[in-house]
Amino acid sequence: MDRTILHRKLGGRRHGQSPCYTVHAVLSVMPFVCSNRQLIKLESWKRAERRQIRAELRQLAKEERQRQQKALQEVLDGAQVLCCTLTGALHPQLQGQVFDVVVIDEAAQALEVACWSALLKGRRAVLAGDHLQLPPTVLSDTAAKAGLSNTLFERLQHSLGAQASSMLTVQYRMHAAIMDWSSNELYQGLIEAHESVAGHTLADLPTTMSNPAAAELPTLLLIDTAGCDFEEQQEQDGDSKYNRGEAEAALAHMQRLLAAGLSPADIGIITPYSAQVLQGQLEALLSPPH
Repeated sequence: MDRTILHRKLGGRRHGQSPCYTVHAVLSVMPFVCSNRQLIKLESWKRAERRQIRAELRQLAKEERQRQQKALQEVLDGAQVLCCTLTGALHPQLQGQVFDVVVIDEAAQALEVACWSALLKGRRAVLAGDHLQLPPTVLSDTAAKAGLSNTLFERLQHSLGAQASSMLTVQYRMHAAIMDWSSNELYQGLIEAHESVAGHTLADLPTTMSNPAAAELPTLLLIDTAGCDFEEQQEQDGDSKYNRGEAEAALAHMQRLLAAGLSPADIGIITPYSAQVLQGQLEALLSPPH
């Protein structure tokens, strides 16, 4: 519910609706600006006139705030769906409003106290998320150990289980071989790959279909670098780490993918450390030659 964002939303106009309120807001500021210029030009001894202009400025500012609040309220009252952050749910403009349904996405990453700011505004609620993936961010170890990191989503999942929850078991993102480990380890083997991706490999891409080498590429490849003298190092001017040997191994596999016909746009290299991109030579080796 950031004020700037709301003003941009008010600038839109749909067919059959009244003109945007931002135009009126801009026009109403003009007397305010003109009066302010008059105040600057006044001589110091003209106190009475200065007080009068200041009073006019205060009144204009008050009227402008009222126009903005009215315009915002009209937009909110006419909306069937309102999207905001959990913090935005506490915006004064929403005070007293009650919704039929409150939906909190990624609820397993939200602190319980933050969820209640939105839940108290609805008659019914839907929490969507996965408590087996990323937890909420709690900077204080003491607070986390005291229970702040325990989310409402996870608490309800443990206390009510299938009585109040429904698990989505079909995923549409990855090959079955990539999915199998997490499905078996975290979800009791209940996750299934949709037929559109279950057997999809790099050899099915338009750029590789005619290249025999693409058929030999593994769907999932894990490389154990233990004993390869790939020593981890820390950058001199920071806390980030890098491993030059692992960077070179990743780039060697990338060259194999390119030789099989993959387009560079279809390849992504991910590293948890920023120093691995710079010190690990990834950036230099990936940059096109000048």
